[in-house]
Amino acid sequence: MSATSTDSETEFRIGSALSRAIKVYAAAFDKFILLTLILTAPALIVELIIGPPPQNRWGFWELVLWMLLWSLATATCLFGAYRVMQGQGFGVGDSVRAGLHRLGPVVGTTFLGTAGVLLAALLLVVPGIILECSIYVALPACVIERRGPTDSLRRSQVLTRGHRWPIFGLLALVTVLTVFVTVGAAVSGAILVSYLGVAGGKTAAWMLGAIFAFAVRVVMGSFGAVLVAVVYHDLRVLKEGADIDSIASAFN
Repeated sequence: MSATSTDSETEFRIGSALSRAIKVYAAAFDKFILLTLILTAPALIVELIIGPPPQNRWGFWELVLWMLLWSLATATCLFGAYRVMQGQGFGVGDSVRAGLHRLGPVVGTTFLGTAGVLLAALLLVVPGIILECSIYVALPACVIERRGPTDSLRRSQVLTRGHRWPIFGLLALVTVLTVFVTVGAAVSGAILVSYLGVAGGKTAAWMLGAIFAFAVRVVMGSFGAVLVAVVYHDLRVLKEGADIDSIASAFN
């Protein structure tokens, strides 16, 4: 078994999960980035065509498109992540096929989970955060265990029970870092346009900023997909004694 296993550990640890995720991601970062880029690029194209606020009156549907494509990107990256954890290589085409094979359930799981988090957040912020942590590994459960949307969400709640504080810490860390870097990239794009005097003024600055921000989201999003794969693996090991070969056998 590869060094990414947690068989010798008795509890879920943020540092261990992050360390393993970084190692897995670094082993094939170019493929993870390419997978995420291929599947999410249509959302960027639509965003650039629609234009910036306040002209953009399709904000809700644009958000739905982003959510759909990011969930598919995560599903496709799972295949590669588990192949790397097995000490094997993987192809981009194989990863795409593995993710698209579960297209319907992945989309259903994403929409149900997001709707639940938003509803809980409307009632009170804390319940929304708790629910988000509890369904963190719903997509891996959907893809790996071939479960339906509602069953995948329940399965994630079972796996995360007792480990939601560390998962909250991971989510908070990744979210803050992503927001910080994304905003920095968008501002850098606007400054670059201003410095170069590019024709188009504010529109050009917005477009370049959107492209810069998208590039950051691709990097952080692909890493996030690897991280959720590692967390799911670790929870299965801790709670059920599963190993990476049995988990990855779902793709055989």
